[in-house]
Amino acid sequence: MDIDELMEVIRKRRNITKFKNDSVEEEDLKKILEAARWAPSSGNTQPWELIVIRDSDVKREIAKIYARAISGLDEVKELPDRYLDPPILIAICVDKRIGEKFPDFFSEEFLLNASTGTLIQNMWLAVTSMGLGMSMGSQPISAQDELRELLEIPEYLWVPEIVQIGYPKTERTKTERRELQEFVHDENLDESKLRKEP
Repeated sequence: MDIDELMEVIRKRRNITKFKNDSVEEEDLKKILEAARWAPSSGNTQPWELIVIRDSDVKREIAKIYARAISGLDEVKELPDRYLDPPILIAICVDKRIGEKFPDFFSEEFLLNASTGTLIQNMWLAVTSMGLGMSMGSQPISAQDELRELLEIPEYLWVPEIVQIGYPKTERTKTERRELQEFVHDENLDESKLRKEP
């Protein structure tokens, strides 16, 4: 693959939230997981554990936990399709004990989050290159205890993301990006180029 082919995959990547029920080939899933395996991490700590979820009952429970946490309600009537429809969910678990090994002058949380981000990006590019779709599913703090119980996760792991993988139900939408000259600065920050408000 040359740089132009790589850039094409990068530009094509989207956050897909509507999926077909079509199954994903095991060989394709292995390639996605292999891409995850080669993700960079702070100090090469590789602080993640991945749980591949295919069972529809477990997916429904995850959807319920997420919906309750987002709404603040004990009972929810509608569940997010993005957790029910795709054939595969992958719970990304991060080992908090590894964060404690970083030197005190670094932010443990930042380094663990940065490592999780590179893992997700590797998976996303692999997924996109195969014509599949993926969505991030950031998990609320209030959902953590229920997720640990459901997925039998020990206390020292937390679940920042449960990504969804499958075939997109709709066409990939167009998206806009800021031009390079709007956010790239030479030598020092040019305040006149900053956005007036986020």
